[in-house]
Amino acid sequence: LVDKVINLGDQYINHDNQSFITIENLHKIDKFHYITVLGKGNYINKRNNCIGEIFVKSRHTGVILPNSSTSVHILYKSYLPGKFEQDVWIVNINDIFDTKKCSISCNNIV
Repeated sequence: LVDKVINLGDQYINHDNQSFITIENLHKIDKFHYITVLGKGNYINKRNNCIGEIFVKSRHTGVILPNSSTSVHILYKSYLPGKFEQDVWIVNINDIFDTKKCSISCNNIV
């Protein structure tokens, strides 16, 4: 996993922002079978309203050949003012102990 933290900065309400998470397979032999999982985060305000959402736009699963990489396309939609944080997990299907976390954050503004 190349990007462990993605800060989208200030985001205006009702605007979309796209980003990419780069995953590398540095092994010389094994194929890397992965699945993308959205984790818990700080995306609900005190009134139980959703501040924003992360969507995985590319495939949630895939295979990365040895010594190559791929990018997972994500889309962020902002709804309400506030600080947004959410984790995206990249899980190695062949080795569940080889799980990587990418934290995505931003500040929604009016």
